[in-house]
Amino acid sequence: MAKTPPVKQQSNTLKLLIRFLPAILGFAMYLLATNHGFVLDDNLVLTSNEHVQEGFSGIPDLLKYNYAHGHSGFNDGLYRPLSLVTFAIEKSLFGLSPAVSHTIQALLYGLLLILLILWLELLFSDHRKWVFWICLLFALHPIHTEVVANLKGRDDLLAMLFFCAAAWQYTKWIESKRLLSLGLGAFFFLGALFSKESAVTFLAIFPLISWYKNQTLSKGIVGFGAVLAPTTLFLLIRTWVLSSLDEVDSGVANLLQNSLLESTNWTERLVTAANIQGLYLQKLFIPWNLSHDYSFNAIPVIGFDNVQGVLLALTLLALIGSGIYFASKRNWVGFGILFYFITISAVSNFFILIGAMAAERFVFAPSLGLSIAVFAIL
Repeated sequence: MAKTPPVKQQSNTLKLLIRFLPAILGFAMYLLATNHGFVLDDNLVLTSNEHVQEGFSGIPDLLKYNYAHGHSGFNDGLYRPLSLVTFAIEKSLFGLSPAVSHTIQALLYGLLLILLILWLELLFSDHRKWVFWICLLFALHPIHTEVVANLKGRDDLLAMLFFCAAAWQYTKWIESKRLLSLGLGAFFFLGALFSKESAVTFLAIFPLISWYKNQTLSKGIVGFGAVLAPTTLFLLIRTWVLSSLDEVDSGVANLLQNSLLESTNWTERLVTAANIQGLYLQKLFIPWNLSHDYSFNAIPVIGFDNVQGVLLALTLLALIGSGIYFASKRNWVGFGILFYFITISAVSNFFILIGAMAAERFVFAPSLGLSIAVFAIL
């Protein structure tokens, strides 16, 4: 007969399962997508991407051309090779299999959640009970479907995964003062940047971590310099690659994808962007009627004559102000609020107009900030 494990060993195993339950549930939930096929933009990044289809031999081209180059030589002006490299490796090892790709997608999500748990346990060393609930809400939030269940979303998935790894090691460096952890943090952050350019917004999260962990100014400068270095390297490589190619194709950004591109009135841009932020917050709190498409006229362009839009703009300013106030007191509500607005800034259409009016994938990373703020309030 097999020996019954000691009670202490059983107890430790149970604690470990509970500790990483959000990661287990997140992985299991998206493992259901393994019977799905290729859809939507999968042809752009996988099925019709000639560099990806070449497998290992196509990896050099993925590194020296823009994101969509393998799809009819189209220049989208983007440089995010890492997700394409993973698809090329898959093609060489397993052939073209949606089941394999979706399984890997679920595994990556599970790994992301493990890293998130490890990071937040260090970050919230005085509030460890929050970690389980924050990670559970993040893991199971329906709005993440577009990123995790859609293979094209691997760029967002990898960017967040590598950021969590970088933040974990950065926070570990603050606690242990081991330079190896800081070096690993910088290395992982480079991975986030090569996954998707919008990961550059994570750069502002590192000083926020230093502030909340009561790090001295001199140490904070050292830490920021360590993550600024890979950011500079990535931007130099990106500039070198894109400048060596033809001009960006005119079809990248158009009225059908982003109605704000035709607006010359800054007030319309401001109020409409605020209205979009209101939509995101609504769907984060009430994830109903989710969609993968917010193209032409799904969200109308509005101006200062729209009372709802103006009120939303004022509400956003109040939220940002409260985030700064709470952060100045090192209250974790402020960390969550600022994390949300910092990470969504690049795709908010407030500062630069992008190729999409709105998308639920844009709140994948920012939703973590909302989860933190909610449980910090509770």
